[in-house]
Amino acid sequence: MSRVSWHLAPLQTLWFFEAVARTKSFTRAAEELRVTQSAVSKQVSRFEDYLNAPLFIRGPGAIELTSTGELLIGCVGSFLRSFDRALITVHEQQAQFEQPRIPCSSRRLRSAAQQS
Repeated sequence: MSRVSWHLAPLQTLWFFEAVARTKSFTRAAEELRVTQSAVSKQVSRFEDYLNAPLFIRGPGAIELTSTGELLIGCVGSFLRSFDRALITVHEQQAQFEQPRIPCSSRRLRSAAQQS
């Protein structure tokens, strides 16, 4: 099996594609992602341009995944869930090793140092 040497799709386009596919709505995906519907549409179009293939069949009041979209959604969804879990693990590990911080003014530090 040969590897295709494509540049990776921007991660944000994957999040937007997954949200639209899951909610079956550009508007609901935008609400969920807390962006405008136009931003979602632009990112999905960007992903479609990257793939040179449509991902959705857009109809009045409804959208469906194309065969290309169906092929990708399982992999993209799985990747994003794994990526989320990895980020959570990284944040938990960082929190575990963080030094506790005690707020203190420089005047108090000098005073404490002089008393030692």
